[in-house]
Amino acid sequence: MIEKQVFIEKIKKVGGMLGYTVEFLNERDNQYERDNQAKLTNNDITIHIKNGGWQLENKIKVYGSYPHDCHNQSYSYGLKNPSICCSQDKIPEQIAKDIQRRFLPDYLEDLQKVKETNKNIQECANANYHAIKTLADSLSIKPIKDYKDEYSLPIWGVLQGLSSLEVSYDGTRIDLKLELTLEQTLQILTILKSWK
Repeated sequence: MIEKQVFIEKIKKVGGMLGYTVEFLNERDNQYERDNQAKLTNNDITIHIKNGGWQLENKIKVYGSYPHDCHNQSYSYGLKNPSICCSQDKIPEQIAKDIQRRFLPDYLEDLQKVKETNKNIQECANANYHAIKTLADSLSIKPIKDYKDEYSLPIWGVLQGLSSLEVSYDGTRIDLKLELTLEQTLQILTILKSWK
């Protein structure tokens, strides 16, 4: 591990060379000091630099993080989660070049995939909300939002005998999941059969 002040000075220079904002983390997290960690940011790009640590005694580790989606979830499925290690003896210019050459190409490729995935998730969430809002308006009720910012219909007391209704919409069709008695199911099937 590099002496803390030396690490700070090196990473400030690295951030300046790359054109990133530099922030040093020094808060407590689960009873462990998070000294000697830096975060470099530039728009959607977030690069973390860790000074030494477990199995990294003479190295610094560089890795990235990704934006959360509209449900406050971080997408990671299928990503390589690239990271590199550099010798602690490298000068700032060498560390900056390592980040540009060895880390950024893979990280930026994954970041683009995350942004595209998040855009698709947002579009589906918007379509789903529109469908649920339309159904809620027809029942004169308001949709409710859960802790993941997903909307549902509060139908208890609104539709007699119906205690559970799940609605989802993929932009082309609405899927309904109902819990019904046999009698209710027969009534609905009779109505559906009469549709032309």
